[in-house]
Amino acid sequence: MMDLGTIWFFIIPFALAAALPGPAQGALVAQVLARGDAASIPFLIGMVAGNAFWH
Repeated sequence: MMDLGTIWFFIIPFALAAALPGPAQGALVAQVLARGDAASIPFLIGMVAGNAFWH
C-alpha cells in the first residue's frame, strides 16, 4: 500500500492531465464554431463512441 506522501506523485499529474483539454476537445470546439452546435452532434457521438471503444 502506498503512503500519503507517495500517492501525491500520482494525484497531482493526474489532476493536471484531467484539467487540460486534449486534441479531441479542440476538434469539437472547432467543429461547433465552424458548423454550429446542431451539426456537431454526430461528431460528438462519434467522439464519445470512439473513446468508449478505445478505453
